[in-house]
Amino acid sequence: MKIHDNFDSIMVLGPTASGKTNLAVKLAHFYQTEIISVDSRQVYKELNIGSGKDLNEYQVDDKLIPFHLIDVCNLNEEFNLSLFIQHLKTIKDTLSNKKIKPILCGGSGLYLESCLKKLELGKFEISKHLRTKLELLSVEDLKTLLLNQPNFTSENFPQDLTRMRIIRAIEALVLEDESTKSFNYEVFNPIILGLNPPKEIRWKRIQERLESRFKEGMLDEVIDLISAGYSHERLQRLGLEYKYISLYLQNKLSFSEMKLTLFYEIRRFSKRQMTYFRKLEKDGFTIHWLNSDLNKDELLENSIKIIEKGAK
Repeated sequence: MKIHDNFDSIMVLGPTASGKTNLAVKLAHFYQTEIISVDSRQVYKELNIGSGKDLNEYQVDDKLIPFHLIDVCNLNEEFNLSLFIQHLKTIKDTLSNKKIKPILCGGSGLYLESCLKKLELGKFEISKHLRTKLELLSVEDLKTLLLNQPNFTSENFPQDLTRMRIIRAIEALVLEDESTKSFNYEVFNPIILGLNPPKEIRWKRIQERLESRFKEGMLDEVIDLISAGYSHERLQRLGLEYKYISLYLQNKLSFSEMKLTLFYEIRRFSKRQMTYFRKLEKDGFTIHWLNSDLNKDELLENSIKIIEKGAK
């Protein structure tokens, strides 16, 4: 089965723990195509459990589904939106030459948006709307945006990494810069599928997944990263799991405090993701939200129906 000519790809988006990867893999298997991960942490080779790569899911009927933009750099490198776009351009050109229409899958707001429209990072919007746009972003996306400012230096990176300090640093740099930087690449024209289970189900999945990851060895993963020479500051810049486990290992939180705080922070992160997806809709992008009451097989069947209907 081939994806219709009306689209050059399929995008599967949704907040954390919504089941994006499972659906994307099944769609890739059905359409005999490949997956492009749109995630700001899965690019790092050393981040496995905490970043939720779940590479065991990329296999259907003993067949490995090809994927891109996972494990592309080491943690001692600083991956950012500019690098993501450069990789994305190369992958898009390669797949296009092979006549392959990929599945874009992820939940990182800025990265998803860069797949849909060319972003201007030098002069974001010098107006009252700038603060509104920045407040929609997660801490991770704010850091990405800050690192991509053309006049950024380590001296003006906020040391305590609070949301407001990062926002103010970006505002100062944007107002200081008079140039507008856009990237020369072709964006995708996907049909967009959205997963948004009711919050009670999402909270339950987040809790279950958190417990599962600790059992898989997420704590040991962070301990190993520190033993390998990565600083606590570096880990905390990664946010969420890596940040709060780092704080626990520095005795700044008890184990129970760390787990509870992490649970609530992941919940808040999922809310911010949904806010960003609603922003994409306001910007004119149609997201086909899937019925959250369906099981995994029904979700696949419903997705295919939406894709085929959209192609007519």
